Amino acid sequence: MLCRIYCFLIISANVAIGLSQPPTEENAALIAQWEDKAKPLMSETAFNELKQNGMVLIDSGTKQIFAEYRGWERIPFFVTSDSVLHSFHILLEETLVRLERQNASYLKKFLDDSIATFEAGAHTAHPDELHHIPDARTKLKIILGVASVLLGEPIDSWTEDKDTQKHISTELAKIESAQETSKPTWITQPRQDFDEIDYKRFNPSGFYNTTHSLRRYFQAVKWLQSAPLWPDEDEDYMALVLLAKGLQSTYQYQSIEDLSNKTIALRGIGDLLGRKSSADFDALAELIFNPHRLRPDFDNPDPFRSPSELGISTNGPLLPLRPRITELLSNNFPLSSRSIIRSNPAEPPRSLSLTFIPEYRLIDSDIFFHSTNQNDSQLFPDGLEMATIFGSQFARSQLKKKNQHKLIEWLDKYPNLGDRTIYVQWQQTISLLATGFSEKAPDIFRSEAWQRKTCETMLASWAHMRYSASLHTETSWGAAGGGHGLPGFVEPNPRFFHTLANLCASMLDLSEKWGVFIPDSLDQAEELKILSNKIRESSTRASITDDRESKNALTSNITIAEEILLKANLMTDKLRNLSYSDAESAVTFAHAIDQLAAELGSGHRSALGDTRSEQLRDHWRSLERICRNLQVIAIKQIHGIALEEHEYSTIKYIGNKLARIEFYKQESWLDPNDDAPRIADIYSDIALNKRMHIATGRPLTLYILYPNRGIPVLCKGGVMTYYEVKTERRLDDNDWKNKLDSKNPPGRPAWTLPVF
Repeated sequence: MLCRIYCFLIISANVAIGLSQPPTEENAALIAQWEDKAKPLMSETAFNELKQNGMVLIDSGTKQIFAEYRGWERIPFFVTSDSVLHSFHILLEETLVRLERQNASYLKKFLDDSIATFEAGAHTAHPDELHHIPDARTKLKIILGVASVLLGEPIDSWTEDKDTQKHISTELAKIESAQETSKPTWITQPRQDFDEIDYKRFNPSGFYNTTHSLRRYFQAVKWLQSAPLWPDEDEDYMALVLLAKGLQSTYQYQSIEDLSNKTIALRGIGDLLGRKSSADFDALAELIFNPHRLRPDFDNPDPFRSPSELGISTNGPLLPLRPRITELLSNNFPLSSRSIIRSNPAEPPRSLSLTFIPEYRLIDSDIFFHSTNQNDSQLFPDGLEMATIFGSQFARSQLKKKNQHKLIEWLDKYPNLGDRTIYVQWQQTISLLATGFSEKAPDIFRSEAWQRKTCETMLASWAHMRYSASLHTETSWGAAGGGHGLPGFVEPNPRFFHTLANLCASMLDLSEKWGVFIPDSLDQAEELKILSNKIRESSTRASITDDRESKNALTSNITIAEEILLKANLMTDKLRNLSYSDAESAVTFAHAIDQLAAELGSGHRSALGDTRSEQLRDHWRSLERICRNLQVIAIKQIHGIALEEHEYSTIKYIGNKLARIEFYKQESWLDPNDDAPRIADIYSDIALNKRMHIATGRPLTLYILYPNRGIPVLCKGGVMTYYEVKTERRLDDNDWKNKLDSKNPPGRPAWTLPVF
C-alpha cells in the first residue's frame, strides 16, 4: 500500500504546486492578513518573535494539548507530533495501570504460597546445612512478610514469633512514613559495601498514587527491589536456596522463562524495558538447579556450564555451589541495586547484593552515571545529554557551548540497543523527530527555532516515559483565522507518524499478550469510584461558576454514569427522570455509582461488558489509524497533492479524536481535567541532599507561519513542555502542580526561552 502511495506521489510531483514558492505581488495582501490575525492573539514581544522566526510558543493556560485544536474556522490547525505523542503516553499509562493491577494479584499469590514453599525447602535441606536454616527462615519471613502485609495479609499469617513480627512492623512504619535512610536492625552483619536503605523511595509516585491498592503494590515492589541479600553470606544464600528448592518442587519449572511465568517475576515489564540492572531471585534459582540453561541476555554473558562440568553434585549440600554461583552472578550483574545507599555510590560494590525483584537499567542510567561521576564540574545530569542520544543536533550544539566535548565523544560511541522492547522502539520513534523530515518540507522545519522546539518535545516525551516506568527503573546516584478554506496542516515528518503507528501496533499486540483488555471487577470498582467523585466535583463547580463548560462536564459525567447503570440493569425510573442541572440529582447519581462499585469490589457482581479495559483496545487501534492517516496527509502536503474529504476531517476534528482516545466522552473534552503535569525523579546527590526531577507541565500554544503555495498561513497547535527541577525531597504530581501554580513557579531550561 505504501509503495503505491509513493509511486502516486512521484507521478503527481510534476504538476504539484510547491508549498514554499516565493509569493507573487497579487498575493501580497493575503500575506499581510496573518499579521492582522496574529496581533490580537499575543503580546508585541511574541508577535515580533513570530515575525522573526516564523513560530512562537505561548503559555495560554491550556489544560490539555488536545484543547488547542478547537475552532479551525478561525485559525487553521497545525497538527504537531506532540499531540499524538501525548495520546500515546496517556494510553501507555492506562495500559500499565491495568498490567500492574494484574501483577499485584500475581505477586500476592506468590507471597501467599511462600510460607509453605520455603518450609518445604527446609525439610529437604542437607544435614550439613541445618544449622543455617533458622536464621535463613527468619530473613525470608521478614522480607517476604513485609511485602505480603503491604498487599493485605495479616502479619500473624506469616509468623507467630514476636521478634519477627516486631521487625516486620518496624519496616512497615519506615515504608509508610518514607522519610528516612537507615539500616534495618535485622541486618546484623557489618558490610563495607552497604550503609543504609533509602526509605524515601517508598513514597508512591506517578499513577501508582491514584488508588490505595496501587500505592500498596508500589511499596511492596519497591521493598522487594530494596531488601538486600548477599549470596556470599551462608545464611542469605541458604534463605534463597530454601525458597528456590520449595518453588522447584511446587511449580516444577524447567527453564528461566517457565520460572518467571510461575513465580515472582512481574509480567510485561521485561517486554517494556528490557535490561535488568541487578541480580534477582529468578537468576539465582535458575543457576542453582540449571546453570547450563540460564539465558545469556546480560551485558557481559558468561558461557555457563552444567553442574557436572563444574564438578558439583546437586544431590549433596548446596553450600559448595555458593562461591561459583556468586562469581557467575557478579560477572553478569556488576552493580548492586541502587535502592541501597553506599558510602561512595560512584564506586561499584565489592560484592553482589541480590533482590527478589530487579530494577531495570535504561539508557539514561548509563549516561548520567558517566556524565556526573566522570566530570567534576557537573553535579547533576542535563537533559540535553538524552536529546543528543536521540539525535538532536541542537542539543549537541548546546553541549558544545558548555565545552562538553569529551561527553559528546562518549555519547557518540554509545552502542545502539538491539532488542525490540517498547522502550527501544519508542527511542527510535523519538529520534525521527530530528531526522525524519522530508527534504521537501518547508524551510522553517530546518530552522534553529524548530530545532529548539523539537528538542523540548523529545525531552517531554522522555519525562513521560520515565514517569510511566518510575517503579521499575533505577534512579541514578552521585555523591486565529484566514483558513483559505483549509482546516490546517500536519507536521511534515511522515517517517515519525509511520514509526509511531508501528509502536502503537506493538503495544496493542503486547497488551493482548499481557491480558490487560480482560474486564476485571476490581478495576471497574476503582474506576467507578473515580467517576462518582468527578460527578460530585463537577456538580459543585457548576453550581459555583454557572458557566457553560462546567455544566457540559457535569452533563457528560452523568451521561457516562447512565450508560454504566444501564449495562448493570440498575437504571431506575427515578434516576432516569432526574435533571442534569440539579446538584442534588448529581449526588444521587454519584451514590448509585458508589453502590455499584461496592458490589463489584466485594465480588457480588461480575465485571460489566464494554468497560474501560475493552475501550483501551479500541483506543490503541484508533491512535494507530490516526498516525497512519497523518503520515499520508504529511506526504501529500509535502508534494502539494490535494487531500480527500476524510483527510480534511482528520485535521478538522483532531482535537476531539485525541480527546476520545484519552478517555474523554461526550462534551467532557471541552472542560478537561487539569492533570497534564507529570514528574519523575531521576538522580540523587547524597552529599548535597538534592534530588533531580524531570517533568512536564501544561502544554503551550504554538503559533506557526506555515508556507502554503508561497503564502504564510497563521496556524496553531499544541506543544508539550519540559522542566528540570532540583529539590531536597522527592516530589509527586500534586507537589509539582502546586509548584507550577505558586507565586514563583519553576523556570524552564534556558535553552528553551528564545522561542517561548
